[in-house]
Amino acid sequence: MAIGAQVPTQPMGRPARYPRGMRTRFDSLAKDLWKDALGDVGRVTAELEVTSPPQRADATFEPDPIQRAALRARGLLGRMALGACMLEAFHGTPDPEDVRDCHRKYLAWRRSLGEDRDGALLWLVVSGDPRRAKRDFQLRRLSGWPEGVFSAAPGFGLRAVSVAALPATRDTLALRLFGQGAVLREAAREVLALPEDAWERRLIPVLLQWRTQIPELPERRTTDEEDFVSNAQQILDEWERRATHKGLSQGLSQGRSEGLAPLVRLFERRLSRPLTETEREGLRSRLGSLGPERLGDVVLDLSPAELGAWLADPAAR
Repeated sequence: MAIGAQVPTQPMGRPARYPRGMRTRFDSLAKDLWKDALGDVGRVTAELEVTSPPQRADATFEPDPIQRAALRARGLLGRMALGACMLEAFHGTPDPEDVRDCHRKYLAWRRSLGEDRDGALLWLVVSGDPRRAKRDFQLRRLSGWPEGVFSAAPGFGLRAVSVAALPATRDTLALRLFGQGAVLREAAREVLALPEDAWERRLIPVLLQWRTQIPELPERRTTDEEDFVSNAQQILDEWERRATHKGLSQGLSQGRSEGLAPLVRLFERRLSRPLTETEREGLRSRLGSLGPERLGDVVLDLSPAELGAWLADPAAR
């Protein structure tokens, strides 16, 4: 389906620790997640300019009427997007002024919809607990929806999702990838454990891609960026581990010699040297006795020095 043209980035949300108006890298991450999660079942427009002077929404979404069944199959995110909506994500928690800014953009966008404006909603997706916003805007738990989903009075068209409060179910999985810390790590592990054709798996490469956009030097990172780097690295390690296990298992099923080749490459890369013939023979023997999953754990978990000692010890398991 059509995806709106990209325009210069604008904040994904402004946690209190960021000076107001400061641009963060998480704005583009959220927009990419919206596009990959919903772009095939409707029209996602990133950073739509909605007011003068210009303000830009993270994303707006207009569902494709013939894709309603596909949307319903996308859990809580699909349910949120069954009607036209504006999507604003906050890595942290918004203060009341942030919410007012979003609502002003929402009202301008809603007017632009003309006769299609009825039912259009503003959804705030917040990684933490938006306590001040809940208090100032009287956000209440939305009846019939999971814990962590809130609504203002119906006339405001304002709803919010507290990612940290969502139940850890498949239904909420895509939204929990907008979380922080342990919430993000657990959601990523759950996605990686899904079948290859699960739609949520398309979101993991977005997270890993955005790991490369954060400064390499820790002293140049914000607190949120440091948290994201740590989590993204764990996700990447798990991604590589599962890919390694899958490749080794496939190689083993195709024949012993084919199963050994990817192992040799991994061991040599980890050791930064070629394997000796004795080490190759030992690896071939252990492939049969220990299996590819154990060898995958060994090559990924041990340091180069530990890996060399493991190869040299015939009794090592």
